[in-house]
Amino acid sequence: DLFNKIASSCFSKCASRKHREPDLSLGEMSCTDRCVAKYLESQQRVGEILQKANEA
Repeated sequence: DLFNKIASSCFSKCASRKHREPDLSLGEMSCTDRCVAKYLESQQRVGEILQKANEA
């Protein structure tokens, strides 16, 4: 499912492996926000390309 893919991918990329604090740091939050936005944008673009290919 899309949510699980995004959560797993972005958490692996952005969350510190040390987990010193229970909350995400500002850097981790920024990274996660950018990661999710890019992931969703890429999914939307792929969907648009596939839709155009089906219309042709």
